[in-house]
Amino acid sequence: MNSIISLIFFIVLTESFAFIPALQLSRRTTALNDAINDIASGDELGTSDSNSVGALRGCEISRPNADNNPTDYEISIDGVEADLGRFSEQVYKKVMMDAKQQRFQGFRPGTVPPHLQNTYKTFAMDETGRETIMEAMTQNKVQPFERTREEIKFTKVSFIPPPSKKKKKKKSKKKTALPDDEVEDAPPVPSALSFESMDDAVKNGWAPGIPFSFTSTCKGQPAGMDVLSTSARTDAMSKMYPTDRS
Repeated sequence: MNSIISLIFFIVLTESFAFIPALQLSRRTTALNDAINDIASGDELGTSDSNSVGALRGCEISRPNADNNPTDYEISIDGVEADLGRFSEQVYKKVMMDAKQQRFQGFRPGTVPPHLQNTYKTFAMDETGRETIMEAMTQNKVQPFERTREEIKFTKVSFIPPPSKKKKKKKSKKKTALPDDEVEDAPPVPSALSFESMDDAVKNGWAPGIPFSFTSTCKGQPAGMDVLSTSARTDAMSKMYPTDRS
């Protein structure tokens, strides 16, 4: 918890993710994992002590270049299937709870400056994505390396914006049925919006609580293998997955 608070304070000082140091948090102490546990147990945020997490849905994991780079993985997550809307909302709530404990010059205690809202949203989205990937690797028996979490790269992020709210019309005293040829059509379903970064997704309308899907790249090895040096790991993986030269 102290690590998260310290990181948030650093965000406030820089107002940018360009200089944020990588999180040094274990997989079971991240904000998202707490949210997963709370949701799974049906408890309110921060009240669950359980470490049981259900199977992650909407996950596709592959090694697109297994012959040349056997430790490179590509992971795609369907945000609707994986329920990232609720997870991101829980993470954002926790982030904002910590942010409101900070003092911002020119603002009342407990008030977060509006110009930092997108910064916190991006942080929550990023944390949700990274922890989801770590969970996906674990459940698919892929062992991450020491720096895997901080070196994850998001190559595509997408979400479906919520439908716009219609303005309420004044109720007429007399209700008249519309002719068959004048029946109102259902509102069109919004199309998914795709972006190259989470920052762009937030700037274009993503908010905590909205499911988001993404594609990412990371490094790992089959679970059960000893963590080797880079050269030894490459040799070991090459023997496990030899290139067909016939």
